[in-house]
Amino acid sequence: MATGKALLDKALASRVKRPSGQFGQSADGSTDNGSLGCTHTIWQWIIWAYKGKWYSHDTISKLSGYPYGGGSRNRGMNVDEAKRLIRATGIPFVYKNSLTATQLLQASNVGPCMFAMRYGSWPNWYNYAGRSRPKPWARPLGKAGRNQFVGFTGSHAGALLGYVRVTSAGKFVRNDCFVFEPNHNSPARPQNVAYDVVTGGELSNAYNAVKTMLGWSVTMAFVPTKSPTFPGGL
Repeated sequence: MATGKALLDKALASRVKRPSGQFGQSADGSTDNGSLGCTHTIWQWIIWAYKGKWYSHDTISKLSGYPYGGGSRNRGMNVDEAKRLIRATGIPFVYKNSLTATQLLQASNVGPCMFAMRYGSWPNWYNYAGRSRPKPWARPLGKAGRNQFVGFTGSHAGALLGYVRVTSAGKFVRNDCFVFEPNHNSPARPQNVAYDVVTGGELSNAYNAVKTMLGWSVTMAFVPTKSPTFPGGL
């Protein structure tokens, strides 16, 4: 069973094959046409990677017990609903709070990790729509990164697909982290992005910002206990 870099290569190939965003999908009324569906979209692809089944947002809502339209709070999926979805689909994931960013990277050697971030802290899309954006920038430059600049900066979901340790002359330079960030493919922002490449420090900043800027008491992640086999193909 593939782990580490070999597993990352397969995950990237799968994302290129199905570069889904949270918008532009069918059967997504339960997530207000995708606007509440970041976590749904992460689980959608993870279930595909492990089971070879592609579930709509509305099916994921039914399996998890997520209220249609997010309920009166107009919210995304919560931890208990995610746990219910894991039980219903049989994917090998466990909930972890308070993992360090380093521990999150280590967990991604087994398989993709779903994690919470602050969207406003995610690296920007370089020169999106011809406008200069401040660093940090996601890579590939001009093809990835945060590109919703008004109306939303709060809690968001991503999937850490894996990472590569970058060295120079035998010395550590950085970790390049490959992340599926789903806030794409809306009518206003139609790009369908397979994954972003960010540094380990940039990932850590967005991951920990749920505590430092959003006031959460803990970080949040779901990590795999087994590696995916991609039965739906690459």
